[in-house]
Amino acid sequence: YLKQPAISSTIKEVFEARFRNTSVVVKWVKDGAQPARHEAFTEIVFLEYCRGGPGIPRLLGAYRNENGTVVWVVEKVGESIGNYLDSTRTKILNFTSSKHSLSTNLKWRAFVEAAPLDAARAIFRCFRSFSEIGGFYLEDFHQGQFTFFEGALYVIDGVRIAAGPARDFVDNAIN
Repeated sequence: YLKQPAISSTIKEVFEARFRNTSVVVKWVKDGAQPARHEAFTEIVFLEYCRGGPGIPRLLGAYRNENGTVVWVVEKVGESIGNYLDSTRTKILNFTSSKHSLSTNLKWRAFVEAAPLDAARAIFRCFRSFSEIGGFYLEDFHQGQFTFFEGALYVIDGVRIAAGPARDFVDNAIN
């Protein structure tokens, strides 16, 4: 079953769900969001190419539904380390702005305060997986792009391909 949308943007819908007693995140490109199809494909390639790396959620599956919409499912790896909230502090916003209040995940904050070196290592491991090894980068870098789970930091959204074999694969598949 799908819960209420976790995040809704102009490009995609993101829902939390349960599948076989496992928490998952289900994502799909909104109808009519043509440029997002490339972003969806890039995210799926990223998850598979960097599979097993520290800070990389596990891709559980991807397909096109009967309408041709790209849908992919990943393991849910904790909660966001921080989000910008609307003026009522009840709705998570999908962008960063100094006009909105910041909510920091209390588990992440406690981890950073109790074990700052371990927190730094978690950040380095995550960035090394997607950037140094994977050849990806974050275009819209903010705390909402990361989650914290069992002592690890995960990148969950927003990666772009900089260079390397994954870039060649995506470029050849799209063109």
